Amino acid sequence: MSKRQAKNLLQSIVDFTLFLLMVLGVGGVTFKFLAPDGWFKVVMDELEKFGLGQALIISIAALIAFLLAKRWLEGFHMKAGLGDLIMYAWMLLGLYFGIHYIVTGSF
Repeated sequence: MSKRQAKNLLQSIVDFTLFLLMVLGVGGVTFKFLAPDGWFKVVMDELEKFGLGQALIISIAALIAFLLAKRWLEGFHMKAGLGDLIMYAWMLLGLYFGIHYIVTGSF
C-alpha cells in the first residue's frame, strides 16, 4: 500500500467516524424527543398545566425568540460557518449519546 493510499484510507475512516457521530447525534435527539416519556411529552404536560392562554403566550414568545436569534445569526454573514457549527453540534451530541450509551447501556 502506497503512502497516498494509506492517507486516503485514514481520511475515509475519519470521515466515516464523523458521519457516524452526526447520525448518532440526530438519532439520539430524535429518540429523546419522541420517546414515551420524552421531551415532547414533558413539554405538552407542562403546557397543559398552564392552560391555553399561557401556553399561547409561551408559544408566541418562543417564536419571537427564534426569529430574533435567526436574524442575529444572519447578521454575521457566515452561511457556511453556521452550517459547520450546526454539524459540529450534532457531532458533539453524537459523542455524548455514544458515551452515555456505553456507560449506562441505554440512551
